[in-house]
Amino acid sequence: GIGRDLHDLILRKRPEERATLTVAPAATQAQNACQQWGWRKVARTRDPWPGLPLADVLIMTLPAGRA
Repeated sequence: GIGRDLHDLILRKRPEERATLTVAPAATQAQNACQQWGWRKVARTRDPWPGLPLADVLIMTLPAGRA
């Protein structure tokens, strides 16, 4: 409950149309929570420096973007 409340508080009044975040593919609990909260996976990426881990790219349309 606290995680969801903080998530909503942070994003509620953002003026942007959408938000983007990256999550480690192996972080299944975080991935599941994000999907339940309305995030959707759109890509997988890796930073350009050698040895850095993969990350899933998730986006969410924000309330300001729905107006």
